[in-house]
Amino acid sequence: MAILSEIVPTSQLSEPDVRDMFALMRMYFDGVREDIFQRDLFEKEWVALLRDASTTEICGFSTIAVLKDVVDGQINKAVYSGDTIVRKEHRQAFSLETVWIPFVFSLVQAEPDIDWYWFLVCKGYRTYRYLPVHFKRFWPSPDDSVPPREKRILDRFALKKFGDFYFPESYTIKCPEDYRLKKGVSDITPAKRKNRYVDFFVQSNPGWYRGDELACIVPLSLGNIKSTLRRILSSHSTFTP
Repeated sequence: MAILSEIVPTSQLSEPDVRDMFALMRMYFDGVREDIFQRDLFEKEWVALLRDASTTEICGFSTIAVLKDVVDGQINKAVYSGDTIVRKEHRQAFSLETVWIPFVFSLVQAEPDIDWYWFLVCKGYRTYRYLPVHFKRFWPSPDDSVPPREKRILDRFALKKFGDFYFPESYTIKCPEDYRLKKGVSDITPAKRKNRYVDFFVQSNPGWYRGDELACIVPLSLGNIKSTLRRILSSHSTFTP
C-alpha cells in the first residue's frame, strides 16, 4: 500500500483535510471534541501528513510546534509533538519518520548554537516505546535518572504548555476532560509488561487508561539518534550531515 508523506503548514490545510484528521482521531480516541481539536491543531505551526496514494485520503498525521525557553541562561528550543495517529492498516515501518526526522533536523541545523529537544507527551505505550528504538538517551527512562538541567527544561516546557495539569514530581499530565485511547486500541496486557519500557511506562503513568500522559524529553543531536534515523537523514537531499 503506497503512502505519500509531506510537511504542511497548518494554515494551508483544507476543510476536507481537517475533517479527515478529526475523523481519524475519533476512530481511536474517546472524548475527542471537534472545537478543542481544531483549536489545538491551529495552535501548531506544521503537520506531518500521510496520505493513501490511491485515494489521497489522510491516513495519518502528527502536529508540530516549536517552543522556546531559557534555562540557566541558555536558550533552549523544543519540537513539540501534538496529536499523532496513523490508521492501523496504513502503519508501515518509518512512514512518519521519513518526513518528520529530516524536517526536525533541518530546524536543528539552522540554529546549531541552541540546545534542541523533542518534547512529547505519551498517552499510550506505543508512543513511549518509540523512544528506546530510535534514541540513545531520553527521559524519564528506566535506564537512568533525569539529569538536573533536563528536568528543569522538561518542567518548564510542560508547565508552560499544561499549567496546573502538569505534575513535576511524576512527569504526568492529568486533565480530566482530555480524550483517551479507546478500549482495544493499545491495551496493556501482562505479556506486554514483560518489556521493561512498557512496564516503566505503566509504573510512571498508571492513569494512562483514563487519558493521563507522560511528559518526555529527548536531546535532538546527531549523536543521540540510532542507526535507522541516521540512514533516513543521510538519504534525504535537504539535510547536510
